[in-house]
Amino acid sequence: MASSLLNTQPSDVRPGKLLLFRYSAKYKETLPFYDKHPLCYVLATESGAFYGINLHYTKPANRMAIMRYIDENNDPTVITGYHKYLYGYVRSNFSEVPMSDWEKAFSLSLSEFVRVLGGIEMPVNIARYQ
Repeated sequence: MASSLLNTQPSDVRPGKLLLFRYSAKYKETLPFYDKHPLCYVLATESGAFYGINLHYTKPANRMAIMRYIDENNDPTVITGYHKYLYGYVRSNFSEVPMSDWEKAFSLSLSEFVRVLGGIEMPVNIARYQ
């Protein structure tokens, strides 16, 4: 089911971009929690989906180190926050963070972690998981 709010072409999502967007996870009822507002560094794209690192799963002080790790061609799939995002579950346009603002974006607290219990979204503080 594609979102009626998605007005961005998948071609706008490309490896190397840092994006903010609204998301509703496909399996949200079975996940311990998820972020409704990812700060995602895009790694790869495919038909109907893209892969990236949601930097909100990492403490702000460690986000630049994650980017260096990726730049050194290390395996990004082992990083906490590596996800496959389905375009049909994106609930907003994509907002690209220019590279000149990455460091500022890394320090902001824009995440919206939730857990779904009995069909109700409950906020989650993930600090204890980081």
